[in-house]
Amino acid sequence: MNTGGWKKGMMLVAGLMFAGVLQANISTVPDETYKALNLDRAKATPKETYDALVKRYKDPAQGAGSGTLSKYWEPIPYGIYLDPATFYKPPVSMKETAGRKECVECHTDESPVWVQAWKRSTHANLDKVRNMKADDPLYYKKEKLEEVENNLRSMGKLGADEKLKEVGCIDCHVEVNAKKKADHTKDLIMPTADDAGPATYVNLRNVNRNVTP
Repeated sequence: MNTGGWKKGMMLVAGLMFAGVLQANISTVPDETYKALNLDRAKATPKETYDALVKRYKDPAQGAGSGTLSKYWEPIPYGIYLDPATFYKPPVSMKETAGRKECVECHTDESPVWVQAWKRSTHANLDKVRNMKADDPLYYKKEKLEEVENNLRSMGKLGADEKLKEVGCIDCHVEVNAKKKADHTKDLIMPTADDAGPATYVNLRNVNRNVTP
């Protein structure tokens, strides 16, 4: 199984899954994908396509998981990073329970370079996108952000008039727009295409690309 190809396909469908008016034929999804999933291209909705792709991607018979010979080898760190659904385990040494603000405060000491990179990114400054003028060459990012927020509302993760304040640690490593505190030993995840993909993470990454502070 070509895992990289399925990941790309899943992320692509995830970004389109809640894109307003549902259209049966997603032009950017190749015919081969519909054929492999036994779906009728003219009839399958984006949600049906996405669900079928996730199911196929997670099917052990198609190569998902650690594999039949996994007891004979140990994955290298990069392999774990590429397949967190199979290999990632939350840390057991850190017992902290932290909310959105505490995440930033703690990691300012523990991993300051990451925090500074985040603070300089659009993820920490979504109002910069909202306030763009029509003559800005990156003005299309504003429409993309609005699309992401509409997607989140369709999933019940944003209120009807609520705007996304930021995309912080907790949004990708616990839950999008999380209001609760997270237990490091239970709640932390490494986001995968299907965890974060349903119309949030894929598009938010596109919003962040090429927008300087």
